[in-house]
Amino acid sequence: MVDSQTVSLYKKLMWMFGGAGLVFLGVLFAVSTDSFQGDRWLVSAIDDSTILQSASSVFHGLSFLASKVMIMVLLAVLIVFLFLKKDYIGMISSFLLILSGDIINKAVKDAVERSRPLEGIESYSFPSGHAMMGILIYGLIIFFLTKHMNDQKVAKRYQCTISLLILLIGLSRILLREHFLTDVLAGYSLGLMWLIVGIFFYTLVYAYVKPSAEKEFPKGM
Repeated sequence: MVDSQTVSLYKKLMWMFGGAGLVFLGVLFAVSTDSFQGDRWLVSAIDDSTILQSASSVFHGLSFLASKVMIMVLLAVLIVFLFLKKDYIGMISSFLLILSGDIINKAVKDAVERSRPLEGIESYSFPSGHAMMGILIYGLIIFFLTKHMNDQKVAKRYQCTISLLILLIGLSRILLREHFLTDVLAGYSLGLMWLIVGIFFYTLVYAYVKPSAEKEFPKGM
């Protein structure tokens, strides 16, 4: 039996899932029909910008924050944090969500088969793996920090800071010409959808195993 707070969380998650789903389908349609010309124009504009080219080291640094190596490091740190909090369900959920998210990303890439903006990169472009996996791992960090922190004001600051970081990571992929704008938007929306699915099932299992748990879920989610 879940209380009104948990029901409210589920409603918010459903609205967010629906919104992200519409964005993903819209972007997928635009890419499939080649009806959005902004991608090519943006890549051309970045090519012509000497200022952006000179700042490439900054963009590479931001991009690294959602690389496979960093994702694994952050996942390990998160699992240790959850272990210390005795949130064993969270540990398993986080591992499975990241693993399945990577599988889904590769499956969609292989299905769409979109080439990268820059030549010489063998992997497909749509959707952006950095954007999708970034929103998954950093979204999990936001969720569990908010859930386990007593000071919700501090938790809110973390939410804002990490959310900004997620946006900067996606922007870096565009400015490095590793991805088109639509690739990043698709990565964000698909990643958010899968994150919501993970949070939804986590809360259900957690509440079932620990009936008093619904009172512990973040109020700000």
